[in-house]
Amino acid sequence: MAAAAAVSVATTHEVGASAVWTIPANPTIYPNWAATQTFLVGDSLRCRFFVGHLTDSQK
Repeated sequence: MAAAAAVSVATTHEVGASAVWTIPANPTIYPNWAATQTFLVGDSLRCRFFVGHLTDSQK
């Protein structure tokens, strides 16, 4: 009996879609965005931010 192999292609998700990564005035922006996504093993997240601004991990 042969088994069919599932092929998965990794997806890059733009966090917040067109929003720039920041502390939002509306704290539900990112959870609302995430609720509309389907994440699979191997996917990655891309966070857009303004050049020249430090992230918390860089401070």
